[in-house]
Amino acid sequence: MPDLPAAGHPHLLDASMFWGPTGGVRRVLSAKQAGLTRAGWRHTLFAPGARGPGCIDCGGLPLPSSGGYRVVLRRSHAADLMVAQRPDIVEAADPYLLGWAALDAAVLASEADAQSAAQAAAAVVLDWLILTMHSGRLLRMRVE
Repeated sequence: MPDLPAAGHPHLLDASMFWGPTGGVRRVLSAKQAGLTRAGWRHTLFAPGARGPGCIDCGGLPLPSSGGYRVVLRRSHAADLMVAQRPDIVEAADPYLLGWAALDAAVLASEADAQSAAQAAAAVVLDWLILTMHSGRLLRMRVE
């Protein structure tokens, strides 16, 4: 999990396929974003066609006769976009592709964290080996 911002407020990424030009989901998510932002949180709305500050448009094709709704077709692209945002929390109240992309993003992020942890551990082991070799030379120098 990424470090929390200095103020201690997390970054919430809200993923929803139900984002349209109007409607209840848009009103709820916009109000949630405004409230969390006022409280000091970083809130990112992640939806097809989302525009503006704090919004990520994850692409998608327009659904004919839907009133402006779009459907996302590239699950791996959506997951990569989510990971790039480095959220602390992902809320994917979505039973469709973005819900599955959120699960993929969690796996990708945990693999990246595991790789970072492995690299950090390797650096510690390397530092220990260098210190040990250096100390051994110092001991040999003292003994001789």
